[in-house]
This record gives sequence, C-alpha cells and structure tokens, in this order.
Amino acid sequence: MMKKIQQLSTSVKALLAIGGISVLAGGGVIITNAMEADSRIDAEKAKEIALQDAGVKATAAQFEKAALEKDDGQSVYEVKFHTDEHAYEYTITAKDGHILDRDVDTLKQGSAADTSPISLQEAKNRMLKNAGLKERDGTFLKASLNKEDAQEIYELKFKTAQKTYEYKLLAKDGTILEKDMETNAASGSEPENNKGNSTASQQLISKADARSRALQDAGVSAKAATFTKTKLDYENGRQVYEIEFVTATMEYDYELDAESGAVRERKSERLEIQNREQSKPSASYIGVDRAKSTALSHAGLQAGSVTFTKAKLENDDGMSVYEIEFRKGSTEYEYSIDAYKGTILEWDKETDHD
Repeated sequence: MMKKIQQLSTSVKALLAIGGISVLAGGGVIITNAMEADSRIDAEKAKEIALQDAGVKATAAQFEKAALEKDDGQSVYEVKFHTDEHAYEYTITAKDGHILDRDVDTLKQGSAADTSPISLQEAKNRMLKNAGLKERDGTFLKASLNKEDAQEIYELKFKTAQKTYEYKLLAKDGTILEKDMETNAASGSEPENNKGNSTASQQLISKADARSRALQDAGVSAKAATFTKTKLDYENGRQVYEIEFVTATMEYDYELDAESGAVRERKSERLEIQNREQSKPSASYIGVDRAKSTALSHAGLQAGSVTFTKAKLENDDGMSVYEIEFRKGSTEYEYSIDAYKGTILEWDKETDHD
C-alpha cells in the first residue's frame, strides 16, 4: 500500500512540474511563472545590465521594480530604479539581455541646487568612459551644448577606425540620456562591376585635369583658388571627381565625370566673411578677430594654415554669436562662439575621406 502511495506521489509531482508547479520536499508548493521558462537571464542580471548602462553603482540605486512581463509576444524585464537625482526605467529582453527601451527623468530637488553644467571636457570624458574608449582612439566629430525641452544637453559624436558613437548627456550632471553605436562602412571599396577593370581606370582623367576643368568652367585662375577637396568617388555606378575650392570672395563645388571630364553639377556661393569695418565690435562684443582666434586655439591650428570660409556675427534665437568656419586640407571646422563671453557654444569637425 505504501509503495502505491509513493508511486502516486511521484506521478503527481511530475504532472505539477509540467504545469509550472514545483513540490518541495516538505510538501510545499511553488507556482512558477511560465514566462520564466523562456528567459535566459534572471531579474538580477537584468538589474545589473540596467545599472551598467546608466553608469550607476548598485549602492546608489533603489529599485522599485524588476519584473518579468510579456511585451508584443516576447518576454521582457521591466526594471525601474532611482537615485537621489534621477529616475530610470528600462525594458530588457529576457532572452539575451538586449535593451529595448530606456527612459531617464530628473527628480525635482527640494532645495535650489547648483545648476552650473559640467564642462564640455567632462562630458567627453564621461562618454569615453562609458564606451570603454580613450580620446586617442579616435576623433570627436561633434561636441555641442544644445537645449532640448528646456534642458541643456551635450551632443557628442566620436569616430574610431571601426565604429562611430553618438551620445546625449544631461549638461547638469552628465547623466547619459541616449547613446548609439554604428559600425563604419568599409571605405575605399568600389562596386563589383568595376573591380579588375583596368581598362576603365586607364581612361580616367587625372585629378590635376579635373581641377583645371573646374577652374575653367568657373572662370577662376589657379593662382586665385585654394582647393579644399579633390576626391575620386562612385555615384550611381559611375566614377566622378568631387572638386571644392574657394577664392577670396566665393566658394565653388563641382562634380565632374571622371572619364569624359564633363561637368555634372556645379554650385557657387559668396563667402560670408565680414571685413574689419563690419566686424568692429560693439562696446561688449569680443570682435570677430578674437572669435577666430578662439576657434583656432581650440582646434590647435594657426591662422596661416587654414582657409576661412565664414566669420560672421549672427543672431541665434535672440543670442548674439559668431559663426566661424574654416578648412585645413580635407578637414572642415565649424564653431559657434558667444559674442559677449567668447565661450565656445558649439563646434563640429568633419573630414572628407578619399
């Protein structure tokens, strides 16, 4: 009789286990959420992933939720926690720990806090640390302080040989609001139908010839022009030369067929550079010359090594700023500088890769 009871007990346990119910040795029963059977990470791992992404230590976080739920048919962890200054919400896939969604809110403080933003360099340091990089690993293509929804935000873009990173940080305290990483497309590759076609490459005009044809079309002498770009590229399966150059007053942009030398596109515009009479500052403006010097100093360049394409006092949303643009070789620099304080509000650097 006792043997039959034991057999029955074993059978009941097996059936209960199939239904997601476990029987303890002492007779207790644990009902297991069926969704957990599909998950590959547990709640603690989900919390760890969220903390790491937010750059918050476990000792500084107070968790409000770490629950396994269903979202559009897939198992996800909804993780919520807060620090003294921010509230975080994460949606993380239970299968592989991928972050589907993140949200960060700044908590209102009971007393007036120091609202001075962190410095641009501190924002860059925090971005690099989060990405596991050092500044020598690549180049900042963008580093600017902007306003979004009445909040000051640092927007950073950093490029290495393999990847490009984009971050948004809260200027108040450096909290990472958004981040993205993309693998760079292979440079220098050419279409399959052009590989090994030595005959076609032998028929291309030279870079010097392409420059000469662009100058002739523009009616500009070689002596009066400074070339800022000469690049052989592919467009719609055809090889083309992209030519850019400036004179004292004009900027030219050409696209020529690399085989025939025919002009496919042309564009020209007058340079926006103030003369000294126009740039004479008001009683409190720093002046266009100082704005140019500030930009050059930040870029680590000398005036004699660059070509200015814009240096102008403008009004940006009621704020007086100097818009400074210049080129050195294949690299273009853009700066927005506070006309009163001389501080750099925004800057961008872009290099044309042959």
